[in-house]
Amino acid sequence: MTPGASDAIRILHVDDEPQIGDLTARFLEREDDRFEVETTTEVSEAVDRLASVECVISDYDMPEYTGIEFLRVVREEYPNLPFILFTGKGSEEVAAEAISAGVTDYLQKRGGSDQYTLLANRVSNAVERRRAERSAAETEQRLTELASNTEDILWGFSGDWEECLFLNAAYDDIWGQPRHAVKEDPMAFLDSIHPDDRQRARDAMTDLTAGTSVDLELRVNESANFDRWVWVQGQAITDTAGNVVRVVGFARDVTERKQHEQALHELHTTLADLQAAETPEAVCDRIVDAAEQILSFDLCLTALERDGELVIATASEQFGDNRRSQLSVSEGLAGETFRRGETIVADGTDDHEFGNPTGEYQSFLSAPIGEHGVFQAVSADESRFDAVDRDLTELLTGHAKQALDRLARDRELKQYERMVNAAGDMMYVLDSTGRIEFANDTATALTGYDRETLLGESIDLLIDSDDRAAGDEYIAAMLSDRRDPPSDAFSWTLVTADGERIDVESQITLLNDGDEWRGTVGVVRDITERRERERELERKNQRLEEFTQLASHDLRNPLNIATGHTELAAEECDSEHLETATRALDRMDGLIDDLLTLSKQGRSLGDVEAVALSEVADEAWAMVETDEATLDVTTDLVVRADASRLRELLGNLFHNSVEHGGDSVTITVGRLDPAAGFYVEDDGAGIAEDDYERVFESGYTTGDDGTGFGLDIVREIATAHGWTLDLTESEALGTRFEFRNVDVA
Repeated sequence: MTPGASDAIRILHVDDEPQIGDLTARFLEREDDRFEVETTTEVSEAVDRLASVECVISDYDMPEYTGIEFLRVVREEYPNLPFILFTGKGSEEVAAEAISAGVTDYLQKRGGSDQYTLLANRVSNAVERRRAERSAAETEQRLTELASNTEDILWGFSGDWEECLFLNAAYDDIWGQPRHAVKEDPMAFLDSIHPDDRQRARDAMTDLTAGTSVDLELRVNESANFDRWVWVQGQAITDTAGNVVRVVGFARDVTERKQHEQALHELHTTLADLQAAETPEAVCDRIVDAAEQILSFDLCLTALERDGELVIATASEQFGDNRRSQLSVSEGLAGETFRRGETIVADGTDDHEFGNPTGEYQSFLSAPIGEHGVFQAVSADESRFDAVDRDLTELLTGHAKQALDRLARDRELKQYERMVNAAGDMMYVLDSTGRIEFANDTATALTGYDRETLLGESIDLLIDSDDRAAGDEYIAAMLSDRRDPPSDAFSWTLVTADGERIDVESQITLLNDGDEWRGTVGVVRDITERRERERELERKNQRLEEFTQLASHDLRNPLNIATGHTELAAEECDSEHLETATRALDRMDGLIDDLLTLSKQGRSLGDVEAVALSEVADEAWAMVETDEATLDVTTDLVVRADASRLRELLGNLFHNSVEHGGDSVTITVGRLDPAAGFYVEDDGAGIAEDDYERVFESGYTTGDDGTGFGLDIVREIATAHGWTLDLTESEALGTRFEFRNVDVA
């Protein structure tokens, strides 16, 4: 589905590595089809694009600016623009600085595509939150303008009616009483209600205080002999505990409507068949007929299409039957809004302006019709117009809106049906007996049955016989506790018309009518490829087990035999060739040990518990041939880890330092501060910066006796714990391994 322009989310990604930028853009746009991602490597160029985007994603380490410096530039001009720091440099210090500078979110780069799913969610949430805030601000502005300009009375009182919280200017005219009187005495408004209606008003106040909404009509305005009728609606606002804290509502002057109720009742009857109209033009024609028949009010009603929006406009029939002049009037009025009773003089010099050669006064009234435009009533007889203007307009626009909304809903339903049929997953609706009531186009493509065959058939037609009982149990579990249905999708085998069996899973929702279960709605997804990947993974795990068996038994046994015979041969004769063979056999033994260790790294950790880093370090040191090397543990840090894996990690690092750092190397284990984690460093020869990545590759070694798996094992153990590993240079120019994201107990 292609998103609409209003749904599109434009994102600016700033990263000094263009390949990273392009890769991130590709993954983000694949995660959410609303995303439109622009990339740049220059912060100065990014600043020029800020006005056209809804979210900024930025790296931290960049030549021109850091991500934090760029964020400060953005915040100076766009304080609310979502800004996400997406960086490979992760630390509490960077995060704290980013939060202080006003970052919307902070996310550290990791390996794998899952990070882009997380990033896409963060972007979507930030933009939707910003849109909601902007919408709320716009709504607040519109409500403020509405309160200032509406002809209705808008009011609000405290829940106990002891304080008037809000009352707009319309009150003074309609109620015939100044607002300040109610501000001073919240009960003063009762004095301007007809004595026969005051008890109903008090009862309504009691209902509101009890939390019940009210809807009533009252006679008001003592100065006008209580001849003004108002329609009052109110509702209670409660806090989280259910206590009424405010009562709010509106009052509308409905005097003229009350005076013409009988005529309007007849008009309602005449318009009863309006819902049968199938086009906007037919809606217009029937409204005109009703107005002329019941109220003898000459109207010309026209439906116009302007910029893709439907507009309903009217013009007086006195302008004649000339279609051109009628449309000219409609075009002149469409989209304009005139105040009630306002007059416009037609000078007769331009018959295309109003089509009126007489130059007499005309009266206009305009009212909204939802999203469809405006309705405008026109009359040459101003006295007749005043008698029916508000009620006629409200009634006609109301009926027109209902009819036009029905046409719009019909179009929307057809569009929705096209969307459902275009979905990539099978969608269906079942009744309570399990028979298919609806199936989309994908259902017919997946199952091989045409829609006519599927409709009315039991879903059992598609379910493998071995899965039917499980399906019944799944639905029964949903029905047994509708508040807590099964969280997992239902996996089953779909049988096509050709007998092919396809692995699928269903997300199922109950259809309820009150307490009555009417059936289910389901979305079925083909998971054949996923199942094949799972089977392939299972086969790989099986091969891994076979390899472990081979390495631990089938290779170890002949190796032990060769080692034993070499030792016997060395006792019988003295040969330098035997010494070479012994070293080779020892190397093979080390390789087998490391290969077995690597084969276990993908498995889950053992018991994770609080362990003292110093104790595990001492245990690992005792297992390494250290010669004259020295271990210095400078921390009492306690971490949550698998003790045996941590011991193996430290032992490999110690062995690496002793092997490459010299006989008298000093190895230090300490705590990273302020970040949570620890380090292991030495004062040996160090590692060339160009080799930082290569040393972790399986099989990479610079020693004659090394297997090349030691540091690979270190990285795998760190990853299994969820730690991050960085290699750098120690202060003594040796090697330093830093472990972060460690769970400190």
